[in-house]
Amino acid sequence: MTSPPFGRQQLRIMLVLWDKGQATAREVMEVLNRVEPVTESTVRTILRRLEKKGAITHDVDGRTFIFRPLKDEENVRGNATREMLGRLFDGSSGELVSYLLEHEHFTPEERDAIGAFLEEMVSGFEKKPRAHSKEERARRPFAIDGDLFNTQLIARHDQNASILPTSLTYPGLTDIQ
Repeated sequence: MTSPPFGRQQLRIMLVLWDKGQATAREVMEVLNRVEPVTESTVRTILRRLEKKGAITHDVDGRTFIFRPLKDEENVRGNATREMLGRLFDGSSGELVSYLLEHEHFTPEERDAIGAFLEEMVSGFEKKPRAHSKEERARRPFAIDGDLFNTQLIARHDQNASILPTSLTYPGLTDIQ
């Protein structure tokens, strides 16, 4: 597998450029310094590296370089997510979701948004029957309209109401054991 396209500092700079659309090295530095100190020379070095990678470009206004992204944020997020899924979760989105729900803290608003998203997602599935091994069924005891979904988050819904809102229903949820 390929390595992620950006290091941590490079990604921080890309996030600033995606947010602002364009920025000078000084503007990027000022935004980054709100969270973690970084020098302008470090920012300039990273900007040059990002430019060599083809991730950004610059325009010149007098003696000032104005940087803007060339790589689309959504594509970069998608590629990085697929890379992480492949390396850490054997390509399983459900495993990632279960891991996050089990190990990360979510605000009530985030839980409500996750619940609403799942409800919308589940109601949109079409029946697609698949054969599943006993081992898969033991790890993932439910299917949503035939698609396996690591439903620790659903199975644990009744045990831990803080994961998802209690009013959430799961149309199409069937037992496959």
